[in-house]
Amino acid sequence: GDAGDGGGGGGATAPPPSPRPRSRKKQLLVLGAGFDTRAYDAGRRGGAWQRGCWIELDTPPRSVAKQRTLRTARIAHEHVTFIGVDFERETWHDAVRRRAPRYDARRPAFVLTEGLFYYLSAAAVDELLAAFVAHTAAGSRLVADCPTAGLVHGTSLLTRAAQATLKLSGEPWLFGTPARSTPGADDAVPSTRVSADAVRRGV
Repeated sequence: GDAGDGGGGGGATAPPPSPRPRSRKKQLLVLGAGFDTRAYDAGRRGGAWQRGCWIELDTPPRSVAKQRTLRTARIAHEHVTFIGVDFERETWHDAVRRRAPRYDARRPAFVLTEGLFYYLSAAAVDELLAAFVAHTAAGSRLVADCPTAGLVHGTSLLTRAAQATLKLSGEPWLFGTPARSTPGADDAVPSTRVSADAVRRGV
């Protein structure tokens, strides 16, 4: 009989190979990482995060200073990719695409932006969030914090004093979201809707 009809002596065709399971390697990007230490705590504990893809982005001088500090302190950081970027001139996605070969845009990512929006222009915030919507896989998440516009542009004595101190430090606050509070209040509780509001503007 036919070799492929399954009859006699090993003529049966082998079943097709099972599809290769998708990697569950985690991806975490910290935008405006500063001296955040989450990646190094995970490195000490081991596990999935250490085996995953850690990427930290910050201004070039701050990124260099952090790497120097880690080397001096003998803290393992080989599992972290460091990228220096000016968020006003380049989107985080473009920087990662060019300089982080381990990042896979086809897989979900967790993007953390603590303490960053404060220092960016509204246009840069919109570009950052628009890039997240346009270039990350389904299931990705972004977490951000942000002061209210009242804290950034308010006129109360306390607000003006804080603004002056930040300006002297060379890092003034630029961006704030509308507060969900009494109209006209300078120092309102920060809005938690920054992601939804800014994404709608930026897309």
